Amino acid sequence: MTAPWRRAFEPLPREHGFEPLAVEGTLPADLRGTLYRVGPGSFAVGGEPFGHWFDGDGVVTAVRLRNGVAEGACRFVDSRERAVEQRLGQRAFRGFGAPARHPAAARVKQPVNVGAMWWGGGLYALGEGAKPHVMEQDTLRTAGESDLGGALHSAFAAHPHRVEARRASYNFGVRHGRTLSLDVIELPDAGPARLLCTVPMRSPRYLHDFAVTERRAVFILPPLVADVDQLLGGTGPVATAYQWKPDLATELLTVELDPPHRATWAEVDPFFAWHLAAATELDGGRGLAVELVRYPDFASNAWYAALPFGEPPRAPPGELVRLTAGALEPLADVSCELPVAAGESILAVAHSANALPGAPHDALVAVDRRGRGARWWSLGPDRFPSGEPGAVGAHHMLSLAYDARAHRSGLLVMDRRDPDAGVVAAAWFDHHLPPPFHGVWAPLD
Repeated sequence: MTAPWRRAFEPLPREHGFEPLAVEGTLPADLRGTLYRVGPGSFAVGGEPFGHWFDGDGVVTAVRLRNGVAEGACRFVDSRERAVEQRLGQRAFRGFGAPARHPAAARVKQPVNVGAMWWGGGLYALGEGAKPHVMEQDTLRTAGESDLGGALHSAFAAHPHRVEARRASYNFGVRHGRTLSLDVIELPDAGPARLLCTVPMRSPRYLHDFAVTERRAVFILPPLVADVDQLLGGTGPVATAYQWKPDLATELLTVELDPPHRATWAEVDPFFAWHLAAATELDGGRGLAVELVRYPDFASNAWYAALPFGEPPRAPPGELVRLTAGALEPLADVSCELPVAAGESILAVAHSANALPGAPHDALVAVDRRGRGARWWSLGPDRFPSGEPGAVGAHHMLSLAYDARAHRSGLLVMDRRDPDAGVVAAAWFDHHLPPPFHGVWAPLD
């Protein structure tokens, strides 16, 4: 019997601009804006699998809400690399999970398939190692790459974070070479983007996400260390260039946002993290508290790699923890991912007690940051959250979801204060959406 979630990973059946969505219930009147999410929308070209979920061609999905009406759109990001492979009808690049077809095609594909950024009144689709791609808001068509006015001297990471107190957002980029270094980039609400500083990395480690406070950017560098020759000049899958080294520590790098941009290094016992929820300055200058999803090693990569292509291994539990002064404190007994800070809670997708061993997350959870437990939302039978949840307004929680019984996807609205209320309203596409990762909420004027 086919697992109910399996068809979620079929390729996007069609691209389209904004169309009316089928609304169930009553959309809250104060929800006026557009939810954008980005994720892989196809997992093969010319019948040849890409080899890893992370190598899929990126799709931007948008759900626009106003006056109780919902409209939805979805389009592929027309990157130059996607255009090449579509023209050839076959893989043309080395991927995170796929080797090069031959040595002359060893260039690494950088799909734009991870997140979205709303900055300066514009929408950008983001990948792990690509430049931001400007997307037309009304059509979701790709307008082209951007170097953010010359501020980019490296790739632009996929997890920008906003600091309200500084009226700016921040991100990073990694410069690859014989040695690796980090660019810290500021994106003010008003004014041009700028490169704040560049910090050499102590070793060539994998870096996916970061966190930022009103004073510092915080980077967690697990002992997943690259063979630089394989990373830059090899022909095998990029992931195989990295080796997990449990005898090494996980490094913590903090960089001051204000000049002279002092960088400070520390070490803790080894662990791996894909995503950080938030970082907070402790009172009295006592350091930082960083909330993140912890894994003991890199085994979760095999689960992510296999989800679109067959029977995945048992999903490794992601543990939500707080890191302070080198010590990890569990926040709740839940297996979760894609954490989002929302006031006194951290929202995340989670595995319920009924989740099948290799299945995607099947519930939403809000973990109290003060250690007062967790609240759970079930989306309904054979429904699975797609991508990170979103906190909007004083109490709304938004989640894209896949309904396996109807083979369709839509936006679900819940009340963060009341899990027992379940799904308050829903707005359904007439087709499914392959699960995305991250995105942004852009309020309407």
